[in-house]
Amino acid sequence: MLQKLLITLSILVAIPILLFLVLVFYPRPVDETPAWVFEGDAATIDYCDLPVLDGSGLMAADIPQGHTPNCGWTKFPQPILKYCTEPLSEGAADQRGLWQQVEGGRMGHIERVESSSPRAA
Repeated sequence: MLQKLLITLSILVAIPILLFLVLVFYPRPVDETPAWVFEGDAATIDYCDLPVLDGSGLMAADIPQGHTPNCGWTKFPQPILKYCTEPLSEGAADQRGLWQQVEGGRMGHIERVESSSPRAA
């Protein structure tokens, strides 16, 4: 009885430890973020003048996935879907733009929303 209890307890302790080790030491994916994302000043972008999603430019699948370098930005990058004009899915709300928290606990927090069918960033 005691032996079964110790084995069960060992397994229950080992699972979270192994999960933690995998999350910490698992390598990040290869960064394929295009160089132009880090060029220029994204603070000058007019988020009220968004591109028309008419399918005339790049499709979302043509643009590689971007990654946050070293888990943080030194300056605000260009939108990864900047040249994408793939239309949104039918019935999807267009939430593209720059959003700022104006009340609550994270007042002043800014997020940029980029989307095209079937991708959001």
